Order: sequence, then C-alpha cells, then structure tokens
Amino acid sequence: MNITSYWETTSPVSLMTGYAFGSRHMTMRVSIRMAVLNQSQQHEISSWFHQHADIATELVMGHDGWEGSVDLLLQIMCKLQQSLGFPLCESGIRQILPSGEVRLFIPLHRGTFVLLANLFQCVLQILNVAMQGDLSRHPAAELNSIVKALQRFRPATGNVRGFMEAAYQAGIPLQRLPGNATLYGQGILSRLLESSFTDRTPSIGCQQARSKPVASEILRLYGLPVQAHKVVQDISSALAAAEKIGYPVVVKPTDRDRGEGVAADLRTPEQLDSACRIAFSLSKNVMVEKHFYGKDYRITVLDGRVIWAVERVPGGVTGDGVSTVKQLIEQLNLEPDRNDSRYSALKQLHLDEEALTLLAQENLTPESILPAAQFVSLRRISNITRGGVPVAVTDQVHPDNRRLAERAANVLRLDLAGVDLLIPDIRQSWRQSGAAICEVNAQPTIGSYTAGHLYGEILQHLLKGNGRIPVILVAGARCVEYSREIGTALSAAGYDSGVYDGQEITINGTKAEALAKDVFAAGKLLVMDPSVSAAVVALTDASVLEQGLPFQRYDILVADCSGFALHQDLLNMIVPACDGCILTVNGTADLQNTAAGVMLSGTDTLEADAVIHLLESCQGLQAL
Repeated sequence: MNITSYWETTSPVSLMTGYAFGSRHMTMRVSIRMAVLNQSQQHEISSWFHQHADIATELVMGHDGWEGSVDLLLQIMCKLQQSLGFPLCESGIRQILPSGEVRLFIPLHRGTFVLLANLFQCVLQILNVAMQGDLSRHPAAELNSIVKALQRFRPATGNVRGFMEAAYQAGIPLQRLPGNATLYGQGILSRLLESSFTDRTPSIGCQQARSKPVASEILRLYGLPVQAHKVVQDISSALAAAEKIGYPVVVKPTDRDRGEGVAADLRTPEQLDSACRIAFSLSKNVMVEKHFYGKDYRITVLDGRVIWAVERVPGGVTGDGVSTVKQLIEQLNLEPDRNDSRYSALKQLHLDEEALTLLAQENLTPESILPAAQFVSLRRISNITRGGVPVAVTDQVHPDNRRLAERAANVLRLDLAGVDLLIPDIRQSWRQSGAAICEVNAQPTIGSYTAGHLYGEILQHLLKGNGRIPVILVAGARCVEYSREIGTALSAAGYDSGVYDGQEITINGTKAEALAKDVFAAGKLLVMDPSVSAAVVALTDASVLEQGLPFQRYDILVADCSGFALHQDLLNMIVPACDGCILTVNGTADLQNTAAGVMLSGTDTLEADAVIHLLESCQGLQAL
C-alpha cells in the first residue's frame, strides 16, 4: 500500500544525553512536518494502539490544532515505553519553529536511542495510515518487533523501576551508572542503590543472608526462633533428614531467591521426592526444614526500624457456591493487577501439578464447586511471585514481633532487610504463640501492590530529603571570573565547593585530579562527586545546546549581560531548569519560560556573598 507522508522527519534524529528545557530525562531530538489529526482520527489511533501495542490506558484525546495532534504523538511514544517498564515522568517537549515545522524532545532511557528512533519512524507511518483512513487493517508486526527488542533495556527488577519512579515524583536527581547501580541525589548527599542493595549494605551480611542454612544458624546463635533443618545433596539424604526431623517439612534450595524451588507442608515421602527433584534442578544443596504452621508475613526493616509489614496470603480461590475451581481461577486471572509480566503487581494462577496436588489433598478437582466463602490454597508457599496476595498489616504488628524482626535484621548487620516470619497471628506476641523466622532477605523486593509508597520513603530517608546540593550556573562574558569568586565565597561559608571555571575543576580551591573536556562533562562530574556540597559551573561555551545540561535542575543562574548579548537559544534551554533565582549583572536578558516561583533579580556589580545569601533563601534547598 502506498502511504502518503503527511507526517515525516525534516532533520536527523539526535540524542541529547543531558537535560533540555527543564526535562527530567535525556531526550531524542527531532524536527517533523505534520498534519492536523481530527478527533475521529485521534480516536481511531488511540483504539489501534490500545488493541495492538499493550498500552494499558487509553490515550487522552488532544484538542483540535497542531498542539493536540503532536501531544498525541508524544503520548504514544511515552506510553509505549511505560508499558515496557521504563519509568518516565513526562511525555516530552514540543516547539513550533519559524518554518512551521515542529521540534520534539522525546524522553528515553539509556541504551534505547537507536531502537526508539526506529520506533518513532514506525509510529509516524501509523499516523500517516490513519490520515488515509486505512488504520484498522494496518499490521502491528513491525511495531511489536521493535517493542520486543526494547525489552532487554528495561530496568532489571521492579525495585529499580520503583525507586526511579519515586525519584522522579519527589524531584530527586538520579544517574544510571555503568553496570546495575543507580546514583540518587547529588554530591555529598548522594547514595548508590542496586535494586534494594544500598552502598552501606554489608557484604558479609549479604553473604550470610543469601545462604539459608548459614543465616538460620546465625539467628539460632542469637536466640531467635528458627526451625530445625539439615542440608542435603541428594533425594535419599533428604528422605532420611525428613524422617529424623519429622513430617511435615519444607524444602528450599540453599542459594535461590523469590521462593524459587521452595515447597512447604510436605507430608509424605512421595511429596518430598517430587519437591526435591525441582529443588535439585536449581541447586546442588537443598535444605530440609521442619514445617511451621502459621501465617506468612514479610516485615520490612530499614536502619533498625520496621517500616512495613504484610501478610502474604497464598495463591488460591474462594468459593461462591456456584463456580467450579477452574472457573474461579479464570475469574481471578481477569483482575487487572494480575498478569505474568515482570512488573505486574500480582501474578496469575494456573492449574499446574502443584495446584492439582493440593486440590487432591483436599479431595477436590478442578471441576469441584466450592461452598461460599471456602478458601482453597493452590500454592505451597505464599510468595507474590507464585500468585500470593499481600495484605498490609503494619498497624497490627505486636511490639514483641516488631522487635523480633528488627533484631533479626540487626544480627545480620543489614540496613534494609525483608524478614519472613511465620506466626499464627501477627497481633499476638511470638513469645506466647510461637513463631519461626524462615528467611532474612538482604535485597528485599519492596513491591507495588501495597508498598509502592515505600520506594519514596526509603529514598528520602537515605538522602535526608531530596538529595540535592546547591548548584549555580554562571553565564556571560565574565563567567570565568564570577565562577571563581562564587566558589571562594561558598568555601568561606562552609561549603565544600566544586567549581568548573571553563579551564579546570577545583574542590575547595584545590585542583581536582579529574579531566573534563567540556561544560557537560565537568558539571556532571561535580554533582556526582561525593565530596562536593555545592557546585558552580561556568558556561564558557554553547556545547550544552547539543548535549543538554549536566543536571536536571539547578538553583541560581548568574547571567552577566555586559560586552555582548547572551546567546538567546542558550538562555531558552537553561532557564526552565532553574528552581531558585535568576540574577542578571550589568544589564538585562530576555528570560522566556521561567519556572513558577523563580525569583528575578538584577545588579550592576556582582557581589559573591550576595549570591550565597540568595542561594540560602531559595525555597526547597535542604540544610547540609
């Protein structure tokens, strides 16, 4: 089919690794020629993407005119990425050019530029087909092929995504680093996280927690309640261990997480044999442990304090007196929170061998009709990854049980831990009812179903706020001189100032052992350096027009207007990212798109001490 190009690119697609026009993301920059989409076409496009591209939410129809049509395009690019698990906090920026073309800045994540450029061209083609009225018959194969290729660049775990989303929402700067770690905050306030490992999580404690038998023995040494166990290397040894310990038992691969290979409440040698075959397929060493009858709770401990607790209800169904077990499972799997994707809050249940065995144990089959309100478990363990459901119980935790979880985390020296506790009722003291700590997780999955808010709370606890240090940009004819003066004043005021004057990087007046080829590299280096508590960057060239700013936000812009007019394109790019004050020296500047609440001030002569006073009066800055 011949497709008319109503929508097409008019410039090469380029990558801005920094931050432009107040954006919180690196962006893909491209100029396009476009045609206005009417409401009917917008609705057809929205329906097509909802049907073919796994976009969970309907696109919002834009108003008539070029703005509404372009906003729909930006929405599509954003939601396609979000549907894959990429955390984005904005859909992008659009600018109308004098030529009538539209320049776009489309947010993206590290490593996805080439694929996203291909995706953009594919989406433009879909818009062109819609303009011709043939979209209903347009195949989705090319789009889905690109989307599938993008999947390998998405965040490795739900924790990574959760922390990044929380950072964007709270205005916390972040920087993905080579490897799997992410830097949150800036300078002296910054912290490193890898999933839920922090830069202060002890290596020894992690090793101890990762080995289930080692962790159990250490907890036992400290007088904490754990079950008897034995580590075995083959099925015959497992059967012998179970006879000695006494049925029912639990089997666990000693070095696996997320409930992999775990089977609980094994009552017969046949059940144990079957469970061991799965466990030994995952690990050479399997732990046979005495089963404890109780409810399963995950208690999250941060720096010695319980911050959240959930009961993990095992995956199962509740009867209605009408439906069969099979029908109840089908109904349950229709819940919007349940699917088997990596980031889904809940997982689907399936009638697999484990489910059939547990049904048979209750003299039931998939065709059995359960009485109303009768619950039947289809999983031997309660992990969310196996279909379990978390129910928040933080306010119900007995003080003794709270202290028990805190002590378990402290014994292993873990700053952030998930303590798995089996106990009949979390509201009653473990001292009266009995309990068993079955695991302490050094890298706990926080989860989004009941605990999504914890990502932000944990970050703000670690960073003691938003993690931002004061950042000052200096532009104009005397930016080199002014940046040095401001850096000296910052040091005198007690800050560990990092300064880039266009020639070298200094920290507290001492030349740093660091190389930076331009403003972008120098600025990024300063806000990442853990010894810097305030940064000053001189914009000695216009390289940020191509690369973007090295940080998402800054606090003060000192704009020297003497000698020559400031580059207007440069001002247009950097002004929207200012959160505090814009100080013009020796003249005035055309300040467009200034953010709400930004103070504007002018002076004939720069006084560095006055800049420090302005800095400390800016709202939102935290004390260092």
